[in-house]
Amino acid sequence: MDDMTSIWELYGLQTNPFFTSPLLLKGGTLSIDNFIGRKDEVSRISRLIFSKGGSRILVTGDVGVGKTTFVNYARYRAFMKDFFTPIKEIAVQTNWNPNDFVLNTLASIYTTLKLFQNDSDYVSKETYSKLESLFELSPTVKKTTIQASILGIGGSLESGYGEVQERTALLLQEFFTKVIEEIKENTKKEVIIHYNNLELLKEKDLRNVFDNLRDFFQIPNIHFIFVGSLSVYGIINTMRRFSSTLSDSIILGLLNEDEINEIIEKRLDALKISGLNMIKPYDKSALKMLHKLYGGNIREILNSLSTAVMEGIKENPIILDGKIVGIILKKTVEKRYLEKLSDVPKKVLMYALRKMEFTNSEVSVSIGIKPQNVSKYINLLSNKGCIYLRRVEGQRHFYAVNPQLKWFLLEKS
Repeated sequence: MDDMTSIWELYGLQTNPFFTSPLLLKGGTLSIDNFIGRKDEVSRISRLIFSKGGSRILVTGDVGVGKTTFVNYARYRAFMKDFFTPIKEIAVQTNWNPNDFVLNTLASIYTTLKLFQNDSDYVSKETYSKLESLFELSPTVKKTTIQASILGIGGSLESGYGEVQERTALLLQEFFTKVIEEIKENTKKEVIIHYNNLELLKEKDLRNVFDNLRDFFQIPNIHFIFVGSLSVYGIINTMRRFSSTLSDSIILGLLNEDEINEIIEKRLDALKISGLNMIKPYDKSALKMLHKLYGGNIREILNSLSTAVMEGIKENPIILDGKIVGIILKKTVEKRYLEKLSDVPKKVLMYALRKMEFTNSEVSVSIGIKPQNVSKYINLLSNKGCIYLRRVEGQRHFYAVNPQLKWFLLEKS
């Protein structure tokens, strides 16, 4: 097949229906109103958002279960009722400190105001001008380029040092409160702030943020939504001073086979090319096999279907059944990973494949490798992309296999 030909056009589709990026509040490959499922969880979070006074909501779950899309859909429903929320979720970065949280929250609000033509409908011209001064100094929010004088302090802000930092932190939060009050006054609605990927913070940084910003996160009329992995849930629940302020903790589970099929069916319908017959790229046996393998993790199921089509198609569209999926994906994982490993690392990997997570000591005991050698093989497998650090609990490091490696467990026939 010509490399310039879109594979998906052969199926009568505009683009890949198995994309794994989240549905966005606005824009994206597919409109957010194509969201399906999680009725109970949507009801829980919506009751909090549509209640007055503000809230603090923690949304957690395993990687790939659809946490970001879920929160984006909840924000979309409120956005359609004139709530103010930044267009894009705030993607937390490694080593953020409390000031970074406040600055990037303000930056996210400012970016959204810029996208709306009539920004004066939300804040005063004076406030907008101050936001503009803060964030137009540089294309990105950088500590060394924010001028403290904008907030009423002489000199430049060098975040992380001395009295200037402390005074600036206080003034930032006061300014943030003023921005929120103006938005609420002009919209008569409350504000939703969505922080994503909290698991990227080291435990000490996560604790530092929530210890120092406990009062900030209780500013009235704001619904703060924090999204992270199950390890984040575990850490925050040990921080009683902050966790006691949470309005709800929603843990998203895995989707059942019918829900995932319905999600894909809706995507196929939305992405079909007008005037062409759409060919469904998979059948029930393929989905059933992958659902069993991944336990309902929609990201890994979609990625597997996409890879099977990409690797398997030649000149004509193929319909993926369980047998074809097993043949293609098992061959793919052997070529990408297993052929490059020597015997002992492969033995470690074969053990890990059948575990949800594992530690160095478990590997040592189960397959008889000296403890001092296990770390060497763990590092090797990690560097080759075969495993990753899933969570940390005290001194214990829990690893998990790259989900693609599970294709090795599929039968070829």
